[in-house]
Amino acid sequence: MSTVVRFTNDDLVAIDAALTQLEQRLTRLIALDTRERRRLYKMGNKTEKFCRETLNVLDKNRQMVNPAMDLNGALGALRTIDELRPRAKQIQRLAERMRATELALGSDVATAARKGYKDMAEYGAQHGLSAMRQTLSVRFKRRPAAANDDSNATGAA
Repeated sequence: MSTVVRFTNDDLVAIDAALTQLEQRLTRLIALDTRERRRLYKMGNKTEKFCRETLNVLDKNRQMVNPAMDLNGALGALRTIDELRPRAKQIQRLAERMRATELALGSDVATAARKGYKDMAEYGAQHGLSAMRQTLSVRFKRRPAAANDDSNATGAA
């Protein structure tokens, strides 16, 4: 398979500008470390339905809402989730396609390099490439296999 994907300099400049603009527009996004993520109460699919319904009922019955509760903040957070979610999915789809493209291109590069390496074995000496091939051969040297330790085998006599 030969993957043909190329970008012009104009494409790359435009992509970089768009990414910079996205980063500038999304400066309010937060980052959480692993510990912080673990501590948070997660809103999964079932919990999300519960949260939406509960906040909807509370919004329609504000007289019963505890004044200490930030209902407007919770409703605003829910709206922001709804605004970010389709955009996050679009970015995830693009990122997946970028990773797949990188994988396919890398496969093409690796296949071409291996073929070239094999050609060096066959024709390299006549072109003065034997030393270079020897240097490149380090990639294919196998690590010594672990010695079989029969002393731990069960059923040994």
